[in-house]
Amino acid sequence: MAGIGLIGAGIFVTDPLNGYPPGTPLIPTGRTAHGILHDLFGIPFFLGLPITGFVFAQRFARRGQRGWAAYSAVSGFAMFTVFFFARLSLRPSFEEMAGLFGLFQRITVTIGWAWLTLLAVYMLKDPSDIQTKGRK
Repeated sequence: MAGIGLIGAGIFVTDPLNGYPPGTPLIPTGRTAHGILHDLFGIPFFLGLPITGFVFAQRFARRGQRGWAAYSAVSGFAMFTVFFFARLSLRPSFEEMAGLFGLFQRITVTIGWAWLTLLAVYMLKDPSDIQTKGRK
């Protein structure tokens, strides 16, 4: 799901906002179809990846792997929290935060990619940990 979101968000160009490019107002005033589609495709990534973190946290907890359970849960919570601040920075009542949207968004992505990368490395090191229904 997150992959579909990334592909779709990459196809559609985002609208200018938060002073980028220079001369653009901090708070967006108008939307384009491309900008709306870009944002809609971002939803599976910015919601799907943290939810995946929580799913893996439960899975690791059931297996008694408390470290991975905690790391997965904290990563999911951190992604949600930081992205919440990113979205909050777009509201007119929080104009003093408007210039921080891109920073918050990139922190969210970095947390998610770091968790996903470490999870992939872990799974490569211990392939027996991958659940395979009906396969040996």
